[in-house]
Amino acid sequence: MKARQFKHAFLKRLGGIETFEQLMDLLPDVAFYVKDSQSRFVMSNRRHNEICHAASELQVIGKTDYDFFPRDRADLYVARDRQIMRTGIPTINVVSPAPEEEGSNRLIIGSKFPLKDRQGTIIGVAGIHRSVDETRAAPQSYGPFS
Repeated sequence: MKARQFKHAFLKRLGGIETFEQLMDLLPDVAFYVKDSQSRFVMSNRRHNEICHAASELQVIGKTDYDFFPRDRADLYVARDRQIMRTGIPTINVVSPAPEEEGSNRLIIGSKFPLKDRQGTIIGVAGIHRSVDETRAAPQSYGPFS
């Protein structure tokens, strides 16, 4: 069996998008989200919901960064969305201010990728990030991996 066929056969057995969402919710310190071309949230994992102070994904879907975060930070996030959708070039491991109250000096490291439909048209972005502070707090025993 060729690699692509093997992959598709396995993923089909997993059960589709619902299983993917469940897997994303299991990542305790990683925020994952998907936005449409107007930077409205379409998907949000458990950690991202927590960052948005939302009890569930249903309270996040259809809203934008401006509904949850200070204006200066929302401006930064939406500008990056637009750049990615305009150029098609992802941003990888970019350090940014954390999406919290103004005045906070916490940082996140994240990546955003363009999402394309079957015709190759960019229809949104997917993003993932985690706290830089949590990464720095890795145990010393991790040595060069922390």
